[in-house]
Amino acid sequence: MDIIISYHIESNRKHTYAKPPKIYDDTMQQVAENLILQQFQQLRQELQGYNNKLVELEAERRDHELVISTIEPLEAKRKCYRLVGGVLVERTVGEVLPALKSNLINVRC
Repeated sequence: MDIIISYHIESNRKHTYAKPPKIYDDTMQQVAENLILQQFQQLRQELQGYNNKLVELEAERRDHELVISTIEPLEAKRKCYRLVGGVLVERTVGEVLPALKSNLINVRC
């Protein structure tokens, strides 16, 4: 075991400390590396989650644009079916089109 001697300038006293064994340094190094690895993996998972959400929103945007471009030329009084909360409801194109445009704006933001 190594001994470290330090000199405290203000009090003019010597202090003797035992240097921790090398195995202690190696263990601390491993703990630090594991912590860094865990943080990296957590950030990677977070990034993957953001990427998945981005892909989902992009698909939703394309779907809204496709439906809007399909029903825009139709008469406002024409029947239209819309899925709301898992329930298919009958509406008119005039009722559905503004809601779709509003949803599209929200998806883009």
